[in-house]
Amino acid sequence: MKKISTTLILVLLILSLTLSTACSDSDTKTTSDTDNGTEDNSGEFTPVNGLDFGGKDFTILVPADNGWSQYDDFSATEVTGEAVNDANLKKMQKLEEIYNVKIVNKVASQSSVVEEARSDIQANLNTYDAILAEMCENGGISTLAEEGLLQDLKTLDNIDLSKPWYSQNAVNNLSMSNKLFYVMGDISTVDNDGISALSFNKKLLNDAQLDNPYTLVKENKWTLDNFYSLCKDFYMDLNGNGDIDAEDRFGLLTDNENTLYFMIGGGMQIVNKDADDKPVLSVYNDRNATMFSKVLNIVTDNNTTQRLENLNLTDGSDIYQYGSTMFMNDQILFRLTAMYRIIECRKMDSDFGILPLPKYDENQEGYYHLLSYASPAIAIPVTAPDPEKNAAVIDALSYYGRSIVLPEYYDRVLQGQVSRDEESQDMLDIIFDSAYFDLGIIHNFGGIRGIFGAMTATGSDTFASEYAALETVANKSINRIIKQYDKLD
Repeated sequence: MKKISTTLILVLLILSLTLSTACSDSDTKTTSDTDNGTEDNSGEFTPVNGLDFGGKDFTILVPADNGWSQYDDFSATEVTGEAVNDANLKKMQKLEEIYNVKIVNKVASQSSVVEEARSDIQANLNTYDAILAEMCENGGISTLAEEGLLQDLKTLDNIDLSKPWYSQNAVNNLSMSNKLFYVMGDISTVDNDGISALSFNKKLLNDAQLDNPYTLVKENKWTLDNFYSLCKDFYMDLNGNGDIDAEDRFGLLTDNENTLYFMIGGGMQIVNKDADDKPVLSVYNDRNATMFSKVLNIVTDNNTTQRLENLNLTDGSDIYQYGSTMFMNDQILFRLTAMYRIIECRKMDSDFGILPLPKYDENQEGYYHLLSYASPAIAIPVTAPDPEKNAAVIDALSYYGRSIVLPEYYDRVLQGQVSRDEESQDMLDIIFDSAYFDLGIIHNFGGIRGIFGAMTATGSDTFASEYAALETVANKSINRIIKQYDKLD
């Protein structure tokens, strides 16, 4: 989603996305050139003339930190020497300069941030000028949108959604009935931490004299088949006990839920959009059925893959943290995990690299990387007395998030400390540029999001029957949300 360079000039000239929304019945998502006419790639920002808040607070409601999701975008109060903190502080100071407004960070628990926002909006208290919250259903910001509690961002002049500091994939894919109530972009860096990718152990790869995966990416040969050929039959019983356990070596470390990420990486969509910008269920077709069989074979191959759920740890260790330990101990060739887990491995002795998720085949036009369901989006309460003023602040925060904060996050935290070679830095550009959003995943129509992990857990390819069992319920859920959106002003 976010491509950044070490110079401000390139920050302002390079687009952040190459994905476009597909509105056809094709089996795969479509991509376009970065200059697709839907995004203003000039990167120019002009403050709203004469806007002055008189030194008042602009309060943003944010979730409390929870595990990997650290919501530090508006919490900096002093210079600490930590690059991202200081950049965030400078970003907020810029708002004081141009609009005479003080950015205030109000924290609510992950479980109550949407409830707090709802109560405040329904009581018309206007305590919060903006809301940053998870997108997912059952308490996510999407719920507030369905309830008509958020401002339609497309109706506001002071927020230019075509600019590169907004994810154009989010702008296109998160809208419904041509309404957009929440958006993602450079206002926050939390979504970067939650994007999933592959890390690989260079020592193990070189010792086994395997093909260089960077070359496969460059030659458009980084496919599921070629990925499998690298990690296939890589298992070794390191402790010699005759059992497949957490002390052994594996070609791939993943978990049950990651099967969905492989599928999205291969071009699967849960929903597409029709000509009226309404979601249409598109998850099941011949291509996706064939791809699922292939992915299931990879992730259930005991001579290749270990899934975290099968580690059978008896000491109460967190399986995901233990997975990082296994990778750093040279037990794992490839690992599919979130970026923040990859960042944990910067203290690893052996060299490692970062790769995009493989394509389904060489005919697939682009790469796709699913963000965590907990990735946050920004929104404006529908009761805002002057939503154009709120929009102006969000636009400025997003711009300065891109021009000030993102270089520090991307170059120093990711490339400077994690990537240990130039090729991995190129891979990061591919990964962030191809962040993917899907309303079917956010709203989990009919519970469809969970069937892939469930089938992986049992090792059963029941895709056709699972889809048939939920298709009617999923379509009813889609129709209900469409009707809800259509009646919103």
